[in-house]
Amino acid sequence: MAKKTSKTVGGDTTKIDMSTINETILIKDICKGYVDNSLNDEGGITSMDGRLNIRPRYQRTYIVEDNKVWKENLINSILCGYPINRIYIGVDKENTKGKSFSEWALEMLDGQQRTITICKFINDAFSIKIDSNIVYYSGLSEEYKNRIMNYPLDATYCIGNEEARIKWFKRINQPNSLLTDQELRNSTYIGTFTEDAKKYFCATSSRAIKEIN
Repeated sequence: MAKKTSKTVGGDTTKIDMSTINETILIKDICKGYVDNSLNDEGGITSMDGRLNIRPRYQRTYIVEDNKVWKENLINSILCGYPINRIYIGVDKENTKGKSFSEWALEMLDGQQRTITICKFINDAFSIKIDSNIVYYSGLSEEYKNRIMNYPLDATYCIGNEEARIKWFKRINQPNSLLTDQELRNSTYIGTFTEDAKKYFCATSSRAIKEIN
């Protein structure tokens, strides 16, 4: 476990009190026990045997379902050992008291699209092209499977209260993907009505479109 450092992350007008831990997570560990129950439960995607909530209530839906090129590039980058962007994982500091690291409940702050895509590939949800052949994960050689499973993801654990975690979510997402006004509102107003409305008014996935139609 990396040494924990406590710092205040600041901007022009807002400061976020957040403790952070930089660490690496092997793909085989972050994808362990992956469950996608999103068809029945808005959110509903977990891994690490239920310990990691990949889609917290303030997160957008899975938006790369039909982007085959992006998904192939991600998996091929992993196979080649190329670096991919750091993921950020939120931790409620109140729930760390008296618990070991392995007992902490985790939620994905940034990296949902990458994590879900990797988990989907490992579960044969889509195929990629390798050397002119279309293959699923189950059809890969043991060498390629080991490259994927033992690939180390750079991760930062962000420890703070809910307000701090949501502010950090906005901060790290805005420069990269420019959250829509609706997505920013989702991160502020959380509840049953909001979660139900997200299915129809801010989802961009093919699942959501099918529900609307």
